Amino acid sequence: MQLPALTVLKVPPDLETAERQGMVLAIILRTLILLVLLAIVIYWTSFTGNYSGVLVLSGFLALGLVHYLLIRTGLERRWHRLLFITFDIVGIALAGLFVPITAAGDVPQIMIFRLHYAAPLFLVVAIAALTLTPSVVLWAGLASTVAMWTVFGIIVSGMSRTVSWDALPRNATREQFLAMFLDPDFIGQSTRLVETITLLGTSLLLATAVARARAVVIARAQAEQQRARIQSVFGRYVPEAVAEAILMDGGVLGPTQRTASIVFVDIEGFTTLSETLPPDRLISILNAYFECVAGIVERHGGVVVNYSGDAVLIAFNMPVARNAFAQDAVACGTVLLDTAARSTFAGEPLRIRVGIATGPVAAGSVGGTGRQTYTVYGDTVNLAQRLESENKRLGTRLLICEMTAARVAGSQALREVAITEVRGRTQPVRVFALMG
Repeated sequence: MQLPALTVLKVPPDLETAERQGMVLAIILRTLILLVLLAIVIYWTSFTGNYSGVLVLSGFLALGLVHYLLIRTGLERRWHRLLFITFDIVGIALAGLFVPITAAGDVPQIMIFRLHYAAPLFLVVAIAALTLTPSVVLWAGLASTVAMWTVFGIIVSGMSRTVSWDALPRNATREQFLAMFLDPDFIGQSTRLVETITLLGTSLLLATAVARARAVVIARAQAEQQRARIQSVFGRYVPEAVAEAILMDGGVLGPTQRTASIVFVDIEGFTTLSETLPPDRLISILNAYFECVAGIVERHGGVVVNYSGDAVLIAFNMPVARNAFAQDAVACGTVLLDTAARSTFAGEPLRIRVGIATGPVAAGSVGGTGRQTYTVYGDTVNLAQRLESENKRLGTRLLICEMTAARVAGSQALREVAITEVRGRTQPVRVFALMG
């Protein structure tokens, strides 16, 4: 049995927010670039007398404002990004086809194309990367390439004569090179190929970088969701090492069976206490007490499996294997007793009893698919609970079973308290306590 399956996080909420913020940043940078270009074009019109560039750039600015308002009003959708990127590319394509440099319009359009057509397309791809969406970046690169070759093809098809690099003679002189380059019919087809490779390569590199960044964010979101699921199964108090180990193991929480130590802790006289205190006061005491218990258990490497009324069920060596789990369990029980003896919880002193048993323990997630809990079960769990109860009859505070005693004998001074009948067992049980 495993933890309930995680929902695939195609776009985690944090990433959605980052995408929107990236789109806003892209629009802001795009606007700044357009304003700089607009200033240059306005200056240039004093020499050319052609204001068509001013109108085109103003249209681009208005388009960016529309997109910004959609984002701010919450109406923007992911496909809008592709749409507005396409608008930019189409606008650049139309400008390359119809916007002349001078008011007279006597400069061949192919020279205008060669002069400044490719550069704006690279800006579109770079700005698209700020959206943190690989598909948008790839689309910007592909659409820009198609637009560039479409505009190039339309312009060239209207020319009666074309000149390209293959017309340049071998070992051409400087004058021959300049004459061809400045020829109004020079189309530079191979240069367009280089621009295409560069444009597509840039788009692919940026899309890959964005995809890697998204993968890190998604993996982190999935890990956090898995960690939250583990904490919802165990409760708030899951040792970091335990959570990490479970995550590394794929989140598997059962069914497993191994030798483990179970610690059962109960508050003495809790029934009487609950009858004399108002509910809110009782809850405050229990919360303070459980907070203290959970901290001690975590420091000793155990896991709080369950709270039941005033009782706490703790496991050592479950669900993550430990070496000295029996010693850790006894040390934890001892510290719990000592802390309870010298502390108050929300101003109330409490006396506790502890039972510790070691033996085969089965564990796993149980419950329906929508709500599961991790639990331990078996004779060892029952024995720990019986030992806690035996404290009352034997006048002790902490009792351990024979198997636990055998595992901690070298590190703890023990005394055998009794050989007693334990409810649920056919054979008597040797019961031990710590010296002192």
